[in-house]
Amino acid sequence: MSEGGLAIPTQNSATVRPNNDVQSVNRNEVDPILTRLKRILRKFRKDELATVVATSAVFKIAEVDINRQPIDKEALIKGLISVLEDVSEMQRIVPLLELLYIRLHSNMRTWHVLQVRNMEEQQENVTPEYFQKLLSDYLNRSKYEVNVTCQLYEEGLWTRISFTEPVRKRSQMVVFKESTSFLLYYPWTPYVLYCDLKVAHQELVQRAILQTLRGTKVKKLPLTGHKISALIQLAWQKDNCRFEENEGLPYVIKKELKKRKPKEFVENSNIVNEHEHEYRKQEDYVEKQFGIYEQPSLENILYSIKTSFYGLDASEKNELDDHQVVCTVNFKGQSVLEGIRELVCQGIADRDLPDYVGNLSHLGVNKVTIKEDK
Repeated sequence: MSEGGLAIPTQNSATVRPNNDVQSVNRNEVDPILTRLKRILRKFRKDELATVVATSAVFKIAEVDINRQPIDKEALIKGLISVLEDVSEMQRIVPLLELLYIRLHSNMRTWHVLQVRNMEEQQENVTPEYFQKLLSDYLNRSKYEVNVTCQLYEEGLWTRISFTEPVRKRSQMVVFKESTSFLLYYPWTPYVLYCDLKVAHQELVQRAILQTLRGTKVKKLPLTGHKISALIQLAWQKDNCRFEENEGLPYVIKKELKKRKPKEFVENSNIVNEHEHEYRKQEDYVEKQFGIYEQPSLENILYSIKTSFYGLDASEKNELDDHQVVCTVNFKGQSVLEGIRELVCQGIADRDLPDYVGNLSHLGVNKVTIKEDK
């Protein structure tokens, strides 16, 4: 259950109160927000709309079971819109719906990780209201008109930020352009994740985060991905080394941790396994190197290296000194780290992996630049 806004339903029922008396305050004002409201509602699957309509604080409703009645998705959307009495209610609900959608479909976005250095230790006051107010106050000092909405869900502060700025077209007409981005911050950790943030707004948002969390420096980590828990875990392991117990771990990591089942060796007095010692040695190495938990689900790892030409005589080498070969290798998969571990387990990859491969789960990066030995 989220606090201060939309909630996850506990039963598969939706409630709609038909009401054709939608007030029209100003058609020029209503039409854009109505279009946005319809657009975000249509993004949800029909079964997900049950999550939306289950929140009586948002929609004033009479029960309708969308799983039992043959109700069309468009009809359900019209029913939801009909209960909103005026444009101010529409303006209030759209940010909440967008936050809910991004939460339900967070794996469809590419998230980036910021690390805030030297934050104040006392963070018990970092509530949704506190976080929203401080971010909003700072961002609205800029040239943009900024709207900030923040909600607490499973210990994380899910935040929507919209930037509105005037844009002058060739016809000299001024139109207002809006862009929306999302932040996710777990109190008691130094990490803030963001997605859909325009380059032009990144420095401003980073300064606002630094001011809000009262740190001394904010750094963008070379770490991106789709799964939020994996990104937090990789960043956490970088700063906290290996962990064998769950104490002190953020909830987002703790809920995803899965201890690996130990591999069983079948003892049979009639069979002598000549390679048993080597197998056990391999297992010990893998456990020491990769730990006892399943690896974080990182979908993409990019290696890059710049290297000189080799095998040339002195004169040719001098001519090519300024021309290096740039090589990049991109590993992709459902869980690249788990794949690397499996290669070692099966003996396909060498046991003594270089640090930039074997220790990748503790480097806090998925973009690695390999430096050539001089």
